[in-house]
Amino acid sequence: MSKRFTATEKWDDPWFFELDGMGKLSWLYLLDKCDHAGIYDVNKRLMEVYLGVVPDLSWFKGRVVELKPGRWFIPKFIEFQYGNLNPDNRVHKSILDRVKKEGLSKGLIRGLIAPMEMEMVMDMEKDKNISPVSKEKGKQRNFQKPTPDEVSKYADEITFVLNGQAFVDFYESKGWRIGNQPMKDWKAAVRTWKRRKQDEQHQKTNQRNNIESQSDAGSKFEGLSRKIEV
Repeated sequence: MSKRFTATEKWDDPWFFELDGMGKLSWLYLLDKCDHAGIYDVNKRLMEVYLGVVPDLSWFKGRVVELKPGRWFIPKFIEFQYGNLNPDNRVHKSILDRVKKEGLSKGLIRGLIAPMEMEMVMDMEKDKNISPVSKEKGKQRNFQKPTPDEVSKYADEITFVLNGQAFVDFYESKGWRIGNQPMKDWKAAVRTWKRRKQDEQHQKTNQRNNIESQSDAGSKFEGLSRKIEV
């Protein structure tokens, strides 16, 4: 079973607060049952079994929209679960492919991909209109592979601890490509690695804080229980 982040502050959100019990349960059900891109193929029979009713989309006030009959979408799901998407990440790429398949990418993709990575994606789209021969010549003329020392030096300049040799070895193994397109700017890739590292650290901090909060709550409950027993 996949694990997902949850917004504990939803219990203080006026919109959520005003939902009746069925509406709250339906919202939690959709967050759990949608796929990794926030898309849910409506199963009315299953809803009736678990919820006792098929939710009305008007309950959610735009937080759930209908893509087509029988398919719903939670617009803010991807950003909340993943932050900025990286096309070079296998999981993120599958989400982008899913979004594109549903025809959502034009209005959604810009808000989900980090600015530098978005530039890379747009470059990839432009490359589709360039012949393979011209593309290869352009790559050879414009892109120069960095040395490990150059990578390490640039990482130091942007206050990022990075093993230059590991970076070079990684992209050598990929033929210096971003996804299925030739790399255009290795410095942009370094900045992407830095942002990804910062996002990972931020997520770990949030998870650690959540665990500590739960632990504190458990300790307070245990202390209260002991007082009651006494």
